[in-house]
Amino acid sequence: MADQKPNTFFVVRSYRDASHKGVDLSTYLTEMTPENMREVPDSVFAPHRELLYRQAGAGGFDNQLQTFYTNIDRFQRNHVTPNVEHSGFIFITRPKLNLTSASLRADRVLAPMDSFNPRSVAFALRCILDTKFCRDYSEFSSESPLLNIQNPFNIVLGNSTVGFTGIPDMEIQTFTTEGGFFCEDQTFPIGFDDFNRTYNLSVSLKDVIGGPCATMMDMWCRYMHLVTRGHVLAYKEDIDAQRMNFTVSFYRFNIDPVKRYITKYAKCTGCFPKSSPIGGMLNMNEGEINVSGASKFTIGFVCNKIEVNDPAILLDFNILAKRYCPDIEQYPELDCNAHNNFMGVPYIVAGRYGPEVVWKDVANREYTDDEYYRTADTKEDPSERIYINRDEYSLNDLISAKSDDAKRAALSENDYAKQAAKQQALRDKMALEDNQRKADQKAIQHASDDAFATQEQDLLAEYGQY
Repeated sequence: MADQKPNTFFVVRSYRDASHKGVDLSTYLTEMTPENMREVPDSVFAPHRELLYRQAGAGGFDNQLQTFYTNIDRFQRNHVTPNVEHSGFIFITRPKLNLTSASLRADRVLAPMDSFNPRSVAFALRCILDTKFCRDYSEFSSESPLLNIQNPFNIVLGNSTVGFTGIPDMEIQTFTTEGGFFCEDQTFPIGFDDFNRTYNLSVSLKDVIGGPCATMMDMWCRYMHLVTRGHVLAYKEDIDAQRMNFTVSFYRFNIDPVKRYITKYAKCTGCFPKSSPIGGMLNMNEGEINVSGASKFTIGFVCNKIEVNDPAILLDFNILAKRYCPDIEQYPELDCNAHNNFMGVPYIVAGRYGPEVVWKDVANREYTDDEYYRTADTKEDPSERIYINRDEYSLNDLISAKSDDAKRAALSENDYAKQAAKQQALRDKMALEDNQRKADQKAIQHASDDAFATQEQDLLAEYGQY
């Protein structure tokens, strides 16, 4: 070994054979250099790893988990890999607030949100907070580039959530018997509330430009104030079912480090916000140029039911996904890489090592300029674009923005007539809905007045006997 080459070392082939007395170690050495190290099979290194782990008191190298489960750690080494879980995902469902034109126009604060412009943020927030409105006016919501009508969750809140707390630990309640002659007693468990109580959740949000989260919270809280005071009414089916249509559910999933398998999961049902961050946004402090409360704030949510690690949660999740995308199981799965971020609809399948979150490649419509602009067929300026918006104001904008010749070049007479008929049909539908809503409100008000009058007469008749 005296004439050893530079950058050359020797590895024992078998530590068990080399440890015997009277054995020439040189016969159990293999010459290796950095060039041929990668070509050496793993069987050459395996005995050395085993020897190092055992000499360090860590047990074997290839069976660490088995050693931890079946044998006693006398030297308190515990070299087994610690439990690591990724923070995972939080999915927030969408409420069904009654944000029809009649309800919005009943309050001056909500009136500016009465928009049918598919390209506006107001229309997108209106559809997110009112799933029935989004479905009834699908001809507009399907054209909005700010909506994914095949995703059942509140994507804006989910993407903005940076913190979530409030799910309690399971705590068993106990009962202790009365003390005996020598004060002896016994304590035994009596179970726990099964999370059937009211809990307070805290959601930290990082709002983006334009403040959609703050606006959403303001609309949400404002609607709850109006509907509980009787200024606006919920949808008829929600009134008949005595359903709180302003509540949502939180799906909370912890996943493994590779972001595939669900390790722990919970569902918070009957949740609604109880605050709006408008007050903090109007604060002003010395030396503060930008309002810090406009970008980061915390919203308190009330929760009426919590379920933890119940397989029915996963079933509810998939049922909700199928409600918005019935053929979701037929779509291919997206690979888990950075290229596919912001793509796909979540779905849960039974994986090899447990429930697995997959992202289905649902054909979410990608909006390009060609869908909203058409190039005017003119030789003078072929790049001139004429804005064509598919809402009730598009025709007026088109007429006022361009001349009749440019308008005819961008929109044929047939398309113009179809657009006008479509807008007229929408106006008729809105008028019918407003009239029906007003009639229902009057009927409910009359019924309430009659019931109050009858109750008052009964009380007067009862007390008149004494």
